[in-house]
Amino acid sequence: MSSETVLSVRGLTASFGQGDRKLTAVNGVSFDVRKGEVLGLVGESGSGKSVTLRALTRLLPEGAEVTGQVMWRGRDLVSLPPAALRQVRGGQISMIFQEPMTALNPVLPVRVQIEENLRAHTGLDAAGRKARSRELLDLVGIPDAARRLNEYPHQFSGGMRQRVMIAIALASDPDLLLADEPTTALDVTIQDQILNLILDLRDELGMSVVFVTHDLGVVAQICDRMAVMYAGRIAEEGPVADVLAQPHHAYTLGLLGSVPHAGGERRPLHSIEGTPPGLAAIPPGCAFNPRCGFATSECRQTLPQLVPSGPARQAACHHRDRVADETTVPIPRAAGSGGGR
Repeated sequence: MSSETVLSVRGLTASFGQGDRKLTAVNGVSFDVRKGEVLGLVGESGSGKSVTLRALTRLLPEGAEVTGQVMWRGRDLVSLPPAALRQVRGGQISMIFQEPMTALNPVLPVRVQIEENLRAHTGLDAAGRKARSRELLDLVGIPDAARRLNEYPHQFSGGMRQRVMIAIALASDPDLLLADEPTTALDVTIQDQILNLILDLRDELGMSVVFVTHDLGVVAQICDRMAVMYAGRIAEEGPVADVLAQPHHAYTLGLLGSVPHAGGERRPLHSIEGTPPGLAAIPPGCAFNPRCGFATSECRQTLPQLVPSGPARQAACHHRDRVADETTVPIPRAAGSGGGR
């Protein structure tokens, strides 16, 4: 992994609605992605992970407002004109969507859907697009690619549909891949194959990856760094091994305590009490304070800022030293993993 930063995000905010009905789903998010790095965005459903991913290239519904700065190759994607942004989307930055059965068009053969990307972002002629489509299916491990190019999404299994989605995302050799929970709803053996495929392609193509997931085992298996999100903000960020070994935010500690771990003596799982707040009911101070065992009056009144909390680490917690002193838990493993990275 290079030390070169390819994507720099500062103060990214995504809001929906207008006036008094305006709701903020992502609030002041900042992070960097280095060349060849896999960055994991982690958190419960509703924490803002997927909206953050889509806001990077402004793939949000009409009426959504995106502010902040997303620097890519010297240009700010937030202020980039729509025509120029379309050249970046799918070309330099590609996305794997969460559910292939809804992301793929059910009435078009997969060949047409792959070639759509090639037509938009390459200069290949019809014969070249067909050859490249077959090459992409081979690349993602779909056998008998020449025949299967003319089949429809319903003729593929869930794992194979996800591979088709990856093939579409890789069609124009992107430098950055945005993966929105690409292994959701897949069985553990297929999940492991997809994760290893993404890693192999990262190594082969030299691309960077931002990987959204709620599964800490997946993060432990494939990510270099991780950013934990809660209520639209980053709660903690740093190298995966360091964050999982010794969390500096109570929310991260709670997530680790709620997942099973292989090996060692059996221990009860500890769920995080309550549920994440709705966008219209985010509490003052630290948004996690109603569910946090470390919360004090300071947490209920003052919003903690994301500040350095160790080498290459940041945390937004008033009591990060107390959290770090808590007994740590073993690093989780992804289901179906043969041992991780």
